[in-house]
Amino acid sequence: MGLPIILGLWARYKPVPYWEAHKAQFYVEGRPIFTAYDSYYFARLAEDYKRGVFIPGGEDQLRFVPDYADYPAVIPFYSWLFAKLSVLFNKPIENLSFWLVPLLAVLFVIPLVLLLYFGADAPLAAIGGGVVGALALIYLVRTSLNRLDTDSIIMFSFFAIPLAVYFAVEKAKSKRKKYLFLLLLALFSNLFYWGYLHSGLNLLLWLVSVLLLLLPLFKKWLETKRFDIKELLDKQLLLDIGLLTLAFNP
Repeated sequence: MGLPIILGLWARYKPVPYWEAHKAQFYVEGRPIFTAYDSYYFARLAEDYKRGVFIPGGEDQLRFVPDYADYPAVIPFYSWLFAKLSVLFNKPIENLSFWLVPLLAVLFVIPLVLLLYFGADAPLAAIGGGVVGALALIYLVRTSLNRLDTDSIIMFSFFAIPLAVYFAVEKAKSKRKKYLFLLLLALFSNLFYWGYLHSGLNLLLWLVSVLLLLLPLFKKWLETKRFDIKELLDKQLLLDIGLLTLAFNP
């Protein structure tokens, strides 16, 4: 997976010299300008969080004046992350996101390559898929320098969650390994919600995961043309569905 990550970082950091050579146009008081409208919103939430004025679900007096809008029910993950990093390193959020956004953007390659390598047993497809994904034009544009947005965490989650489900359902040979992958699933699922704040997508991924558990039964019913309700009430099957449901944290 090293090749897709290296190429993805190269493509995103390639414009850095141009930015450095045109600071008068691209920097304001030593801070690089954001390259997406939503970046200013997430950065402002981070600043509000740093100043202690962010109240989950409370009135946001800097949006839709004079009627105002509400703050999100949860501080978005990237706003929280960059607020913490800004305090830790005593650096402006813009300067941190300038260098970190490309790095966050290529992390999805890790679950993608693992999913194709182990799930499809196709190492060449894993490398090729990683390269194509990391260099895909639209994704490259939407995760370019200083574009503080949710695209990277969405892309990561769309592969990390199925990867954890696949290993928990198909690959785990012991209870210890199954529980480990279920814990990873819980982590990825919560991170996805925290990063994007759209619970409906978590619900959809849970439904697909349950269907994966039921897939052997569907195949058997198609082959035998017989339906036995007792197969749906199998204790192990119900336990696995319950554990998946808990991991998705309804």
